[in-house]
Amino acid sequence: MPLPGLRPFIELGLPVYIHASELAVAAQQISAQAEQLSPLGDGDEVSVGSVRLRVVHTPGHSPGSILLIATTDDGQQRLALSGDTVFPGSCGRLDLPGSSVDAMYSSLQTKVAALDDELPLFPGHAYGGPSSTIGREKASGFLRPSITLGSWRKMMAR
Repeated sequence: MPLPGLRPFIELGLPVYIHASELAVAAQQISAQAEQLSPLGDGDEVSVGSVRLRVVHTPGHSPGSILLIATTDDGQQRLALSGDTVFPGSCGRLDLPGSSVDAMYSSLQTKVAALDDELPLFPGHAYGGPSSTIGREKASGFLRPSITLGSWRKMMAR
């Protein structure tokens, strides 16, 4: 996925965070050295002011897709920024280079569905609406426990 908009951040000396699995590709896309980017891994935490963001690696849309969970100082989860992993009622595209139907299924069913039902969810795009909750997505979205790997593969067949 092209990342040309990141170059100004590097030029300003601001940190640019990328999941470690896509670090080399991202650096090449923006004509930067990999050392100029900050790698992220599953479980890492990044602070933005007083907000702590915990990284949940959710491959599927891309190998380095992540979900960020904003937490309080005492570790309480406040909201999830799902990027292109989860949209209300759907998920990110799975027809792009590096995307994986099976990896997305695993990310949704094992990592995202394990989050608290009350956790507000904010996607990277408002395709199905500006927000949801984990519980709503378990009830009517792609986090439904009734979706098996076989039915998922059939739904996502091209």
